[in-house]
Amino acid sequence: MVRRESILNLDYLKIEGNNENYIYYGGDQEWFKTAWRRISGCGPTTASAIIMYENRKNDIEGVKKYSKSKFLDLMNDIWDFITPIKGKGVNTIDLFFEGFKKYTKARHYKYKESIFMKIPINFEDRPNKKEVFKFLYKALEKDHPIAFLNLDNGKENKLHRWHWVAIVGIAYDDLSDKLEATIADEGMLKKINLGLWLTTAKNEGGFVYFE
Repeated sequence: MVRRESILNLDYLKIEGNNENYIYYGGDQEWFKTAWRRISGCGPTTASAIIMYENRKNDIEGVKKYSKSKFLDLMNDIWDFITPIKGKGVNTIDLFFEGFKKYTKARHYKYKESIFMKIPINFEDRPNKKEVFKFLYKALEKDHPIAFLNLDNGKENKLHRWHWVAIVGIAYDDLSDKLEATIADEGMLKKINLGLWLTTAKNEGGFVYFE
């Protein structure tokens, strides 16, 4: 039996390109104007996608459409709170959610808590695929995108290493123990084998979402 869950409205992740007929999903760190921000800006970009989704879902500021320039303004704003460290980037779950909390406080958003699952470097200490699925399912069931950090992509070649993306959908097959995820990355929706990442990545990572 395959169980699935996703955020309720992918349209809230849409960003209009310079050509209105071209649509991005969740933004792209390559939109930053400086080389350092383009190289290290996946954390602020992922946080921006989550903020945009929650803003549109809750009709905050009455924003119905996002252009590339408007989303870039949000990326630059969040950069001041989720700021990559030279040589490391935003390389921990704690750096991400502490910066996110500071941003929401500074911008007067109602914020309850951050809920996270850390994936340790040692394979024997990691949760199994079903446990990861249950964690992600709970977030998506509540209509919250999840920020996903991986510091090594393992054998999942469709996932960049040392990178943040937003998980917006999951599927888990009980019979085959296969876990897949839909992510927003580089302005696109992509499908990855999250179970393969979990069992082959040689560095740590984790997931965090916000209520």
